[in-house]
Amino acid sequence: MTSQEHDEIVKHIIQLDTIPKDPSKYVNWISATGHLELLQNNTKEDELIIFATYPHTFIQAVVVSEHNLQNLERDALLKWSGNMSTPCAKYGTDKEGNSQIDYNTSLWDEALQINYKQLVFDRQHKVSGVEPYEILQEYSHLAGIHWNPEQHAYGYFNELAWEDIVSVTHDNDTPDLDLVTFKWQQLERYLVASNSVLIRTFEFTLYQSEWPIDSSPKTETVHKDENLFYHDTTVDDKARRCRGVQIIRPSRSDHHS
Repeated sequence: MTSQEHDEIVKHIIQLDTIPKDPSKYVNWISATGHLELLQNNTKEDELIIFATYPHTFIQAVVVSEHNLQNLERDALLKWSGNMSTPCAKYGTDKEGNSQIDYNTSLWDEALQINYKQLVFDRQHKVSGVEPYEILQEYSHLAGIHWNPEQHAYGYFNELAWEDIVSVTHDNDTPDLDLVTFKWQQLERYLVASNSVLIRTFEFTLYQSEWPIDSSPKTETVHKDENLFYHDTTVDDKARRCRGVQIIRPSRSDHHS
C-alpha cells in the first residue's frame, strides 16, 4: 500500500496517457500541455516523481552538484540519454588490457563529463519479496529508510506508525506503469546538505498508433525558460515528442530537518 499522494500521481499519469477517441480532444492531447503541467505542478507537491514510465511518458531524475551545473551550457543538458537499468559500475579493461572498474556515465553525452548521483536503479529479479528498484545507498542510509514489501515503499516506523518515504508502483500492480516517488521534505534536505539540484529528464511521445516521424513533414523547435527546456517535434496534427530537462532546486538553504 503506497502513499495516497503516490496513488494520485499513478491515476493522473494513466489519465494523461489515455488517447482520446474524439478527434478534437486528440489535437489538444498531442499539444502535451497536460504532460508539461504534470512536471510543473509536481514541483509544488509533497511527493516528487523521480522515475516514471508508461506508454507515452518517461521521466527520470538524478542529483547533480550546483557547482557542476554552473559549468554546463543549458543546450548541452539536452543531450541526455540512457535508462535506470544500466548498472552503476561494471568491470572493464584499460588501454593496456588491465582490469578496471568502469563507472556509469551513460545517462549523458560522455563529452559533458557530468558527475551525478542516480537515485533509483532498476535491477529487477522478478522474485516475490525483493524490491523492484534499488535506492542509492547513501540516500537510504541518510534517510534511515528500509524496504517494506507490504507497503511497496522504503520508509521507517515512527512513534505512531509506518511512514512511506520512497513509494514504488511496479508493473505487476498497474500493467505497463512503473513509478517511483520521493517525499520532498527528505529529498530537499539531501539536496541542501550536498549543495545539489535535481535534474529531471523527460520524454513525452504522443501518437495514436505508430510514430509517423519518418513518413511525414515535421517541425522542430526548442523551448527554454530558466528551469525547463526541451526539444519539441511535431508531425502535423498526428504526433508530438517533447524531450528535455527540468531543474529542481531546494527552496531553503539551512541544513535542519
